[in-house]
Amino acid sequence: RIRYRVLIFAVGALDPALAAWEEAMRRKARAMIAIEVRELALSRAKTPQARMREEAKRLLAALGNAPFVLLDRRGEMLSSEDWAKKLGARKSWRMAIAGPDGADPELFARAAEVWSLSRLTLPHRLARLIAVEQWFRAAAILCGHPYHRGA
Repeated sequence: RIRYRVLIFAVGALDPALAAWEEAMRRKARAMIAIEVRELALSRAKTPQARMREEAKRLLAALGNAPFVLLDRRGEMLSSEDWAKKLGARKSWRMAIAGPDGADPELFARAAEVWSLSRLTLPHRLARLIAVEQWFRAAAILCGHPYHRGA
């Protein structure tokens, strides 16, 4: 029985090798957490600001009025145990991952929370893979699954 649900809205597609890894991780997690990823097209606008604005509009339209977490390096740093506490407090989550140019200010304004995976600037595709893995790890912690061995 699935205990938790996460819906990730991500700008851009993964290449086949990364998509296969993501799918394998989502399959492993399936008994505990349903992790769905919805890809949105990259903007083809000429400037970074225009691309960020266009991608933000697409993300916000897809997210609707539901509260969501934005991933950005300027967000709150969380440990895996912190992710588990967040997941345990609310069993259904939505997350937004902006494109390679970053997140438009409108996404920050609308986000219920902003989390960081690292102070490093990560490629948005790598951030997506890490987010999927961390949602699985959070569920594993809450469910006592041996995947998370702690430190």
